Amino acid sequence: MTVQRYYTFQNEADLPRIPVPLLVSTTQQLLGALKPLMPQEDYSDIVSEATEFVSSSLINLIQQHLEAVAEREEFSNYLNVVNNDMTPSIYGEIRGDILPRNPYLILEEDPYSKTINPPNQAQRAANLINSSLKFIITLRNETLKPDVTPKHGNPLTMQCYRNLFGTTRIPEFEEHNHDIKMRKYEHINDSRHILIIANNQFYTLEVITEYTEEEYQETKSKHKIWFNDHELSLILQQIIDESKKVDAVKSINNSIGSLTTQTLKHWKLARLELEQSNLENIRKIDDALFVVILDSNAPETDGEKTAVISHGTSVLSADNVQVGTCTSRWYDKLQLIVTQNSVAGVVWESMSMDSTAILRFISDIYTDSVLKLAKNINGSEYTLFDSNIVFASSSMSKPEATMIYFNKTKELQNIIHLSETRLADLINQHEYMTHRIKLDSYLTSKFNLSVDSIMQVCFQIAYYSLYGRVVNTLEPITTRKFKDARTELIPVQNEVLANLVKLYITSASALEKFEAFKKCCELHTHQYHDAMIGKGFERHLMTIIQVIKKPKAVARLNELNSHLPPIPDLTREPVTIPLLLNPAIDKLLSPELLISNCGNPALRLFGIPPAIDQGFGIGYIIHRDKVLITVCSKHRQTERFLDTFHRVVRDLKVNLRQKSNFLLSISDSEQRKHELQRLRIEHELSHVSLDVPSMRHPIPLTLGKTEIPIDNVTLEKDKDANADTTSDKSATKKSDSDEDDEADNFELMGGYGYFDFGELELRSDELSRNESYLNSQTHSNLSSALSSRRHSFTNLLKIASRTNAQNYDLKEKQSLSERIRDKLSHSEDTLPSVDSSVGSAVDSSAESEDSEEPTKKSSIGRSLDMSKFH
Repeated sequence: MTVQRYYTFQNEADLPRIPVPLLVSTTQQLLGALKPLMPQEDYSDIVSEATEFVSSSLINLIQQHLEAVAEREEFSNYLNVVNNDMTPSIYGEIRGDILPRNPYLILEEDPYSKTINPPNQAQRAANLINSSLKFIITLRNETLKPDVTPKHGNPLTMQCYRNLFGTTRIPEFEEHNHDIKMRKYEHINDSRHILIIANNQFYTLEVITEYTEEEYQETKSKHKIWFNDHELSLILQQIIDESKKVDAVKSINNSIGSLTTQTLKHWKLARLELEQSNLENIRKIDDALFVVILDSNAPETDGEKTAVISHGTSVLSADNVQVGTCTSRWYDKLQLIVTQNSVAGVVWESMSMDSTAILRFISDIYTDSVLKLAKNINGSEYTLFDSNIVFASSSMSKPEATMIYFNKTKELQNIIHLSETRLADLINQHEYMTHRIKLDSYLTSKFNLSVDSIMQVCFQIAYYSLYGRVVNTLEPITTRKFKDARTELIPVQNEVLANLVKLYITSASALEKFEAFKKCCELHTHQYHDAMIGKGFERHLMTIIQVIKKPKAVARLNELNSHLPPIPDLTREPVTIPLLLNPAIDKLLSPELLISNCGNPALRLFGIPPAIDQGFGIGYIIHRDKVLITVCSKHRQTERFLDTFHRVVRDLKVNLRQKSNFLLSISDSEQRKHELQRLRIEHELSHVSLDVPSMRHPIPLTLGKTEIPIDNVTLEKDKDANADTTSDKSATKKSDSDEDDEADNFELMGGYGYFDFGELELRSDELSRNESYLNSQTHSNLSSALSSRRHSFTNLLKIASRTNAQNYDLKEKQSLSERIRDKLSHSEDTLPSVDSSVGSAVDSSAESEDSEEPTKKSSIGRSLDMSKFH
């Protein structure tokens, strides 16, 4: 079999360079993001400042320098000239008392976990390490398959992969310099080892052979892998066993990794102390390919897995000594974490590493595990990596793991102690929660709604429903269509979205809300695509700010663009700078909601810590009709926020089903197909068994060319079986299968009712009790509408909810019902719920018309049935 070889950077020369946005464009987008966050009078002031900003001679001079650099062939990206190959402001400056700002991904279970010999901690770690080494050597051989966009196959830059391995984040040590930079090994032979941490004990292990040009010419691979999976697992198990023998006091005194969780000021001091007292040791850590964490916890639930992988645990012994695993980390580098029960995840440093590159890396090493299982089944050789990579011969003398002994000075011991106590406080103050929702991709695609846009808009509605204000929200967007580009941040909030979230908690009709919702989704999708093609503003704005703050950036631009007037050193020459010194700019760069989508079927969970002290960090993975969400916050109502979000999504799904009008739009022939579809589903379900893995999931079935999710088809079952199922579901707190059946009790505002939009202040922080009141009649109509949401396949919902009932003829309703029965008469078995739904809707409508009484304006929430108290 001929193996196709790739050249990793074959598309780099043809990629365009990211453009420098116009000052006017950046300013307009900036104002659009700030408007919903500010009172009108403050916004008017900032508009005036924006006008001065665009016409400022200093700002225009900086713009000229950036444009000049962007035109020079030797620079692939003007952003890197200013930012030293780092990605600024994903989290802003490292300040504030929040958890380490490192995103993380949790893998699905090992492919061998369902076999008779599931892997233990050492075996899974060895498997993932060797798969990672294959990825690294393939990258160094420059034979890794280049990335392209999934839909159109457009090439993406591969330069970001150079920053994943053998790199570390370090502070600038110059006085009054609060910059952060990336350090990388000088030669690839300096980075052939990994760092292993278990119970705060540090080990290094050389894992790939030395590179020589002669051997490379002969083997076409720069390295061999020292150990096979079995050999490596034995070494790791020995490290685990040795680390368990270390007592708690000795372990915590060696928790050097806690230093990497500190704020910029203290992290800088700690790093300086380490370099002065342990220079050789810190160089070994910096040059390591990546860090392997062997965690002693055994998390079972998604919430436990999230906490352990993201930051470990904080546990105090009876002697008040920290015995948790939170200090056994190194957040300045890429970390591969494996727990005692073989749960695996990756935590990465976001300022130097691109999330899409991490996603490709983690997906490839998981796929390699699947291919190993396939090889054991049929003996065929499959690989994603360079076929020239081989393991070193067993006859060769192989390296051994070496323990790192630190010289712990008094100053270093003091910093370690303070870092551990601070980290333990933060862990106890923060909480992680996971949630799963179902989204019908068939319906969302029918309305051309992006699932990502739906999620972003729904989060905004949920937040406003709870707190009554619009907040700054940022979403990372990849810009890898350009040379050496990585990420752009887009603000989700805008004036249109601000109007929607206010409209959503009023008595406006469902149609009006849905149309406004669609408009916001379309606007977000448009903004998303603009950022991907280099039309965003955040990176451009941040680069201008960096030039103003960094004398080094000014000096470099002046040196490169000697033909232009020099930019003055603004740290020495006081110059009035419009707009950029306004506190609103800091607010825009400090998101209260940081929301990101990342993942694929190889991944279980994705999480991202909050950016500010009182913010939310929200990560989610879209799996076809399911979305897995992880939320982290500090001292916030995380569970209530997720519950409100759940209700918003459920309300949207009801609207989508009403608008789809699916059953009334299909033709007779389509109905016959639907009948065949139902019969096939019944046949498939008869062969489903939850006890047999191969019989758990029925195959997806299609109607014509359109796939119909099985969840959308209602099947009649035996009543006794239904009763048993219902009782089982009631014991579950919230299952995905019955989430839509909770619609009768839908209350987005938590029982407070709905406000009249006409009386709602544009700025929520100016709301007063005198300016907002309850529209009780609307609440009555809303409750009636929501109680009829199961009958949403017809237009009878509007009929049943009409307030002017005496003007509507009941006979006309019955006539309409009969016409629908005639239309669907031949599929009575197929759609048993339609007939009963129509009749029950009409009957309930007639009964409600006779018994309807005016609601008092003073009533809030649902009316209470007092009959049972008489």
